[in-house]
Amino acid sequence: MSESWTIKKLLDWSETYFESHHIMEGRLNAQWLLSHVLQVERMELFLQFDRELIDKELQAYKALILRRIKHEPLQYILGEADFMGRLFTVSPSVLIPRLDTEVLAEQALTWLKTHPVDAVLDIGTGSGILAITVALAYQDLSIFAVDISEKALAVARNNSTKHNTNIHFEKGSWPSKLSDIQSLLVISNPPYIAEPVIATLPSEVKDHEPTLALSGGGDGLDVIRQIIHNIRSFGREVQLLMEIGYDQGRSVSSLLAESKFSNINIIPDYEGRDRVVIGAYSPT
Repeated sequence: MSESWTIKKLLDWSETYFESHHIMEGRLNAQWLLSHVLQVERMELFLQFDRELIDKELQAYKALILRRIKHEPLQYILGEADFMGRLFTVSPSVLIPRLDTEVLAEQALTWLKTHPVDAVLDIGTGSGILAITVALAYQDLSIFAVDISEKALAVARNNSTKHNTNIHFEKGSWPSKLSDIQSLLVISNPPYIAEPVIATLPSEVKDHEPTLALSGGGDGLDVIRQIIHNIRSFGREVQLLMEIGYDQGRSVSSLLAESKFSNINIIPDYEGRDRVVIGAYSPT
């Protein structure tokens, strides 16, 4: 890249280069990476097509290109990802936010409109996107968030500060400070992929995203069983909204029914697949 390179010429070259390395949406990837290097909004690139890049900018862009052709996720390279129209910091310590999880967030926000509770608990908070989204919509509500990964919690706390929310974060699978809570909404995007399936996932996922946040054990349901157990042990009224795999609706519904949950329902994602399970638990 020692010759003269304008933004347009570089984007044209990058699109072909990405295609040769089997990177989907190569031009869009190039736009995001180049706007990151130049520290401009992506749409501003179209207004500066004739701008020539200096060597320092070209070298920085080349470094990002080399990372991307190794199938490192674009969001990790940029250090941020969009969720519900907001930007959140992400790192290889947390899952990349996905559109599927927006279904869960929307269901939680809708449910809270007509069902007052003492608190909301986000289990396996990761980058904190669910807890923060709820906290921003219901600023007077007590929000708790737990994760077994200290590195994930560090990302979540950073995002909470970034979005100016007050969330009680704690390491573990259940918080220790719920003694005064009588009614609780539990939201969770737990690890639910069966271990044998992980090896079949795209490189961007299996080689870069944290296995701890992906693997749900042999059948994908180990963490879900633990969440159900913890809710029952809590011994108070709990409404559960949980993301599940596209083929897990029936099995998770059965687990909830066996554990005396009521009002069990499955909410589909935007493509009509099983995505969110709803259930209520009452100790009486």
